Amino acid sequence: MVGATDAINKIIVGGRRPLLVGPTWFETPVPASVVRVSDVLRSTADEMGVPYLDALDPPLLTRDQMWPDLSGPTDAGQSALADMIAAWVRTQVIR
Repeated sequence: MVGATDAINKIIVGGRRPLLVGPTWFETPVPASVVRVSDVLRSTADEMGVPYLDALDPPLLTRDQMWPDLSGPTDAGQSALADMIAAWVRTQVIR
């Protein structure tokens, strides 16, 4: 939480508006450790009045968008994430 708060404050002090995207996952149930990270980031965003994108509910990725070893998103997964996050950012910028 401290690291997220510091990063958000640096963005605000720099005269920019932060938007926070939570961690992503590709299946349910989401591991408890990933949910805890998301919960801390959401809490931090709420406390600081920063928009937060919950990337776990619903999941932004599917298993077929992950590398076979599940080490990260494929190019198609990265593209899907970028499209979904960009669509969300546009809704926040209009506000």
